Parts: sequence; C-alpha cells; structure tokens
Amino acid sequence: MNSPLYLYLFHSSHLCCLELFKEAGSVFPLLFMLVCPILSMLLLCPLRPYPLRPVAPVFFVPEFRRYIALMIFFILISSACLPSAAVALEQGKLPHAAGECVNRAQNMMQKGRFSDAIHELKAFKAKGKGVSEKVAVQNGYNHYYIDYMLGNAFMMLAEDESEDEKKENILPGKGGGKGKKGEKGGKGEERSSDLKKKAVRYYEHTVRKKDDIAAVWLNLAVCRYDLGRMEAAAAAFLKGYGVSEEKYKKAMHLYYGAVCYFQSGGKKNQTKALQVFKKLIRLHPGEISFDWLESYLSMLFTLNQNKAALPYIRKLIEKFNVKKNDKNSAKNNDKNSTKNSYEKRRKWQEILLYQYLHLNMEKSALKYARYLAKSDPVEPKWWKGLSHIYLNRNDLAKGLRSLIVYGFLTPLTRDEETLMADLYLSLNIPSMAVPYYEKILEEGFDRERARRLLHACL
Repeated sequence: MNSPLYLYLFHSSHLCCLELFKEAGSVFPLLFMLVCPILSMLLLCPLRPYPLRPVAPVFFVPEFRRYIALMIFFILISSACLPSAAVALEQGKLPHAAGECVNRAQNMMQKGRFSDAIHELKAFKAKGKGVSEKVAVQNGYNHYYIDYMLGNAFMMLAEDESEDEKKENILPGKGGGKGKKGEKGGKGEERSSDLKKKAVRYYEHTVRKKDDIAAVWLNLAVCRYDLGRMEAAAAAFLKGYGVSEEKYKKAMHLYYGAVCYFQSGGKKNQTKALQVFKKLIRLHPGEISFDWLESYLSMLFTLNQNKAALPYIRKLIEKFNVKKNDKNSAKNNDKNSTKNSYEKRRKWQEILLYQYLHLNMEKSALKYARYLAKSDPVEPKWWKGLSHIYLNRNDLAKGLRSLIVYGFLTPLTRDEETLMADLYLSLNIPSMAVPYYEKILEEGFDRERARRLLHACL
C-alpha cells in the first residue's frame, strides 16, 4: 500500500470534520472525526492482503502496526482541537474567530476586568467595518453573541461601579460632607445610568438579530427597569418568559412584568398588569407569595374591582391565621414574627369587613363582624364595627350593647359618649344617659346637649 495515500486520506477527512464541526456546531462530525481513521483502515486494508504468517500474531505484522500508529496519531491531533470545537458547540454557529474573542472576554469578566472585556469585544467588532459582508459573516464580526456579551459587560460594569460607589460613601473620610457626598453620588448614578443605556443598546441589537434567547430579554428588562422605562421593561419581561423553555419559565418574570406595567401608569397599562397577573395565578398557582397577592389586591382596588378582591383577601387572612398570645405559635416561631402575623391578619380582617360594608353586603358584613367579635373578643375594633352595623339596621338595642362592650375595652371619645347617651335616651333609659350628658357639659356648654340632659332628667 502507498503510505502517502494513507496520509492524504487521514488528513483530508480530519480537516473536513473540523470544518463541519465549526460550522454546524454538531457532535456528529466529532464522532466521525474519531471513527474515520478506523473506517479508512478497514476499507483500504483489503487492497493489499497480508502475507500469511501463521507463527506471528497479527499485531506484529509491520503493515498493521503502521495502521495503528497512524490512527493514534490523528486521534491525538483531533483531541488537541477539542477545546475550540467545544466553544463552537456551546455557541451554536459561532465562528471560530468570534469564539476565541468570546473566550478571552469571558476570562476577563470572570476576573472583574469588565472594561478590558468591552475593549476586546469592540475591537473584534470593529474589524467588520473594512471587510466584505461575506468575510464579516465568516468571522462573526457582527454575530449576535458579540452584541450579547457587550451588553453583559456594560451591565456588569455598571453594577460593579455602583457597588464601589456605595462602599466609598460609607467609609469615613470618603465624601463625608453632605454636599460632596451628594455630588459624588449623583455623578456615580449618572455614570451607572450611562453604562446601562449602552447595555440596553447592545441587548436591543442582539434581539433584532436573534429574538428567541430568554437571557437577553430578561437582562434587557432589568436594565430598562433600572432606567425607569417601566412599560418597555414589562414587555421585555413577558417576552423573556415567553421564549423560555417550559421547564425554565419562572413565575417571577410574569410578576415583574405585571408590576412594571402597573407602575408605568395609565388605565391601559394597569389593565394589562391585571391581565398578566391573572395569567400568573392561572399558570403558577402554587408559587404565588402573599406579598404578590397584596400587590394584586392593590391593583384590583385601584381599578375598582373590589368584589373580585374578596376571595384573595380571605386567602391572606388564612395565611396569617395566628391568634394573639398564642402559646403554641410562640414556641414554634419568633415572638416578633407571631406579633407581625397577628397585626397583618387583623389589618386584612378589617379591610374585608370594610369591603363588605362598602359593597352593601350587609348580611355578609354582620355575619363576619359577629365572627370577629367572638373569635377575638378583646379587640375593640370588632365591637365598634358590630355596633355600626346594628345601628345601620336600626337595631338600637344591639347597637348599644356592642357600644357598651367597646367602651369597656377602650376610652370613648366625646362623640362616642354623645352617641351612648343618645342611645340610652332613645331606648327610654334616661338614668343611664344623664351621667354622659353631665360629663359632656362639664367639658363645654352645648345648648342641644343641655336640652337632652333636661329631657332625660324630667
């Protein structure tokens, strides 16, 4: 067999596979590159049959040893090229030159050298200005991944400088004066804002070239949010969620999209925020935190959808279902945490009772007020609310009874004392009304109250 022919076949197949691997970004050319020497040997060996040597094993046949040596030689050469091929595989159809530039920039960014990474990427991108479009495409000078890396570098540089600014401001002797500190902080914020604007520009270049990468959209959303571009940030959060693979779709991205729409203002955007939140609740019911629910309730109240808010208020109350001074809760949780849970629960119970009254749901309001007064009888608010409901229903006796309990739990205001006296007088119990009228008159003469006092005494 002719050795140069063997070398040519091995060498040509090896180069072909490397080109396919770089352009297609597939693992199959790599496998072919490793298997090709073996296939070539098996196909070409029959061209020259081995002489029959029944005494020596086949490994000791000179031709066979030469084939094995050549195969090992080219496998070793192929292995040496694997790192650059792996980069091509990770970056899809990223050309070899662009892949090397990205690797250098990534190494710089890992070491915190963000400015150097930006310079490296910009210098590589600038090479595409003086060449033909074909050459630029072949080398990846305008590849979307270069723009993406530039966006990342500017974003990380902005965050890095922002952190340095905070550290300098809290150190003694670093801008200690109020005026200097404020001036320095203003310059730092302006610098950070400029860097994030550049990051936004490169991210937008990236999505114009390739709009199905979730990470680009989400980074763009964060930058727009930091710059106060709420409506644009919301759109980017939703797009990032939409192009994410199913297993990587996160509820928080829908939540941020809803919040950004709501903060952008205007009834149209606030309605969009509500629609996004409904989608969030439908698709991720088990991931809704109670802070998120509070935000949703705020949106519903703003858009006058109070009735739709009722079931979510009840959910919040169930979340904070902790009784005041609950010993079991105190054992399992921190005392401050238990107290906070009780306060939040009471706040939302009060809101729910108010919503029943606001929506003219008198039966629901009365039933709930009775429940509250029974379950937490030492809370004055529930007795005051119950008294108000009874008086609205013209049930003066029960209204007075609830007001008396309320008066035992907390001091009455002057108006509440007047109401107490008037109720006693209306229910023909003037002897109980007199002390209240006398106390009121001692604080200041009032002709109408004096008339009522005389009426009670006669």
